[in-house]
Amino acid sequence: MQRQIAELEARISQLSQAKTGAAVETLTAPAPTKAAAPARPAPKPLVSGPPVANLSQPQLPAAKVAPASDLYNEFGVRKFDLAGAWQRLADRFREPQPANPQLLKYLATGGLPGMRSLRRETRKARNRFLLLALLFAGILYIVLGLFLRTY
Repeated sequence: MQRQIAELEARISQLSQAKTGAAVETLTAPAPTKAAAPARPAPKPLVSGPPVANLSQPQLPAAKVAPASDLYNEFGVRKFDLAGAWQRLADRFREPQPANPQLLKYLATGGLPGMRSLRRETRKARNRFLLLALLFAGILYIVLGLFLRTY
């Protein structure tokens, strides 16, 4: 048991010192011996197939690209794309789509434990605004009443 723990600690220390490519190689290799090991070629990737997407960054939808022959006229000048220009203008005024609509739904309804409903927060903000607006209107009424009486 102690020997296995020592082997694991040795592998952990090797992995912390090695590069990422060499780290994968040492995971599959047997425990090193005192003799110097010959240099090996870079290991092949463990997974074959399409590359794995990075899920930590939000994924943007792939843009549709028209063929180059449709974008330029016979003189080499770029054509005006009215539909594309209209779409770009409309996209500026459109609200962006949420990255996780299900989470947004949970937040809006207060479905997550320990989280307040966004409806409640919206109601509080609306009531606060109305109170401050009425207070401002009252102060303005008093100030204008005093100002107009003196003249």
